[in-house]
Amino acid sequence: MTKAEQEVLPAEMKVESANTDTLPTVGANFDPLVNVDSFEMLQRHAKMYAASSLLPDRFKGKIADCAIGIEMARMLQVHPLYLFKNLYIVHGSPGIQGELAKALVDAYGGYAHELRYEWVGTKGSDDFGCFAWTTTHDGSKVKGSTIDMKMAKSEGWSKNPKWSSMPEQMMQYRAASFFARANCGRVLGGLQIIDEVEHAIDVTPGKGASNLNEKLANKKGNV
Repeated sequence: MTKAEQEVLPAEMKVESANTDTLPTVGANFDPLVNVDSFEMLQRHAKMYAASSLLPDRFKGKIADCAIGIEMARMLQVHPLYLFKNLYIVHGSPGIQGELAKALVDAYGGYAHELRYEWVGTKGSDDFGCFAWTTTHDGSKVKGSTIDMKMAKSEGWSKNPKWSSMPEQMMQYRAASFFARANCGRVLGGLQIIDEVEHAIDVTPGKGASNLNEKLANKKGNV
């Protein structure tokens, strides 16, 4: 951003870039929840994104969704456009692409290198799977949970056709997500990958309500 462009921004939004080796960051005083100038700037950005033809259709014309998305991007320290491309609303809950989960871990800075995958078991069998791993700066190996086809089937994940058409990719996405939550949970900001969100809610017609009624009945019986 040029000096001239900086001058037209509110003080809270001016970029701090004293260290040229790091990405510019928003000023520490930028807080749309308590600062009017910050909130107005957020609205302006949200309107611009909502009107853009480059944005995915699921966000076009939705100023409020764009504003929240911008705040989420700021929390995750990624560019808003990158987040919008990888953010979906599934059954009313936000979910991110598996590739973004890995990218967030890789950008975390707490490890010596990006996530890698180690495969186990026999390809084509239920014990075939992988786990994500990396090393700390002092050389210690850090591993995530092993994700295999047996787990995918027992948890019901394999109902998604992609577990049949691209099982290795799906296992890598899950492995990266499991690694992040177990070892550096803050990098995901509480978000789950899309596949996890889809399976967190039972969308079988009638089944969700049936299960809820059964739980309520059991709870009353135990009172």
